[in-house]
Amino acid sequence: MTPRMYFVLVLRGIGIWKLAYSLEDFTTAWNVHEKLYTLPYDTSGAFVNHGVVNIVVGALLLFG
Repeated sequence: MTPRMYFVLVLRGIGIWKLAYSLEDFTTAWNVHEKLYTLPYDTSGAFVNHGVVNIVVGALLLFG
């Protein structure tokens, strides 16, 4: 494998990691929404925004 192929492989791995991490953000948003987890300053909308950004970044790294 060439160095360029290794670089692309690492970027795709980071993309998969970001997609998996977005699931954690959506789970935390659901827990905050259902009052299972309380935070003094964060809302469930903030976690949803983070999840959407992680999905976009992960998709760009995976398919770009």
